Amino acid sequence: MSTILDVRSLRRHGLLAAFAVLAVGAGTARADNPGAATGTLTCHAPPGLSFVLGSAYSMDCVFVRAGGQPEPYRGEVRRVGIDLGFRQATTMVWAVFMSGNGRPGSIAGRYVGLSAGATPVVGVGANALIGGSERTVSLQPLSVELRTGLNVNVAVADLTLRTP
Repeated sequence: MSTILDVRSLRRHGLLAAFAVLAVGAGTARADNPGAATGTLTCHAPPGLSFVLGSAYSMDCVFVRAGGQPEPYRGEVRRVGIDLGFRQATTMVWAVFMSGNGRPGSIAGRYVGLSAGATPVVGVGANALIGGSERTVSLQPLSVELRTGLNVNVAVADLTLRTP
């Protein structure tokens, strides 16, 4: 019985943390970067394990500008903080905000933000990130991260995007 209550509590607190990060990140990034949404970034991560003090994994990403051609990127994620469990394949989608339209490869760079979520079998997470070239690009979760597995995280997320 206590295990069921622990999982319910974990799920409830994880969801609250995820939505808090989403709300705070959305307000912060738009204040720092008033540019219009330039396009969307979709990243796919393979299954993996995370450890108590953090995790690291690679993602295949595609950035699509409004009315433009897809641009492939390779993403490297590092989370430092409480990040414990295992996950199945993960898909994350962000709205990309930047001043101007930029040129191909212009969203490459390092992004930092908060990450929070819980996955008691099926769960959600939110990752609002700011960075890129001269910290002029904001990545706002367009859809909440969908994932399966057993995981909980409240961490600082560091994402590096590179062109292949």
